[in-house]
Amino acid sequence: MIDNNFTESFNSWIVEAKQKPIIKMLEEIRVKVMNILRKHEAEVKSWKNEFSPHAMHLFHDYKVYKHKIEPVRGEKFWKIELHHAMEPPILAKMAGRPNRREQERRMRLRIGRGLGQLLEKEC
Repeated sequence: MIDNNFTESFNSWIVEAKQKPIIKMLEEIRVKVMNILRKHEAEVKSWKNEFSPHAMHLFHDYKVYKHKIEPVRGEKFWKIELHHAMEPPILAKMAGRPNRREQERRMRLRIGRGLGQLLEKEC
């Protein structure tokens, strides 16, 4: 018993024809195959190039890499030009309640400013 995706697909494709006598079944499968070939031929005739659009897309993608790509040396050899230097992104305050660790960090900062005695007495 052959069991793979191709045979499963083929069996589901001919399920209606399998119910008929052998000659009618073969004729129906032949007509289906001819219709598929006709559709594919019409699709190929609509191509603007000699090759399929998918092949042309791959060709243009691979054309990008036809030049030799040199390896990049380590970070200490990088040239940093000041007019192209990147600045870090501006930090925006996130919406919503801060998480537990952030609240504890702020609490430690308050304690460091002399508010520690006041906070400890309330506890």
